[in-house]
Amino acid sequence: MRFDEYDFAKPYLAPDETVLWQGTPRRILRLSRNDLISIAFGLLWCGTLAWAIFEPAVKHSTQISVVSIIMLLFGFVMMIGRVFYDKFMLRHTAYVITTRKIIRRCGKKVETLDGSNLPEMRIDARADGSGTVYFGHDVGLRYGNRYRRRYSYENTFVFAIENVDDVATVQKYIYQMKGHSA
Repeated sequence: MRFDEYDFAKPYLAPDETVLWQGTPRRILRLSRNDLISIAFGLLWCGTLAWAIFEPAVKHSTQISVVSIIMLLFGFVMMIGRVFYDKFMLRHTAYVITTRKIIRRCGKKVETLDGSNLPEMRIDARADGSGTVYFGHDVGLRYGNRYRRRYSYENTFVFAIENVDDVATVQKYIYQMKGHSA
């Protein structure tokens, strides 16, 4: 018996519902800004602890060394663990767009988004045609004084179809699901 990576969606389909599109994210890992910050912080953490472990003044204290080694391992996990987790989740993610809803499996978790009540949609397309479809909205926050203004955005996305090969085709099927002309 052959395993179908889209079998997870069958229990969520109504008898008169048909599948418009199904796909998986590209297997290419793209590091987000948060990933880069986590890696940089992990490098700083590990470098500082490695220096503390091998510092001649601290070498004689085994208690400090054991705690430092444990914290060094924590920093190492913080530095690269997120990348391995994201890579694992990429392999275990699949999307299905039907005539009524969007279904996403991410690991063992299955989520659905009702097509009749979709939140605001935003597309991030890259030059090669791949991209991500976000559902939700950005909330802009302004702070600072009159001479310097900063803008930060709190992502309030409730759902995303991430890193698909042909984001324009996905958008077309979402509009078809919603009853719009593509």
